[in-house]
Amino acid sequence: MNLVSLLKIVLSLANKLAEYVHDKQLMDAGAAKATLSGIHMADAAIAKAEKARANPTPVDKDEFNRDNKP
Repeated sequence: MNLVSLLKIVLSLANKLAEYVHDKQLMDAGAAKATLSGIHMADAAIAKAEKARANPTPVDKDEFNRDNKP
């Protein structure tokens, strides 16, 4: 095996390793973005629930209560 073919194999392996690291970084960034989005949605739901607890609507005035629908 000559030096050129050995160098080609080494460079090919280095290229594959660089592609793997790049793809892994993209996957990790996507997972972090999805996690952050979930945290924001949970925070919004908690804030909405806290607001509802602070300003309760009487049951007979609640427009979303199915019992008040004809």
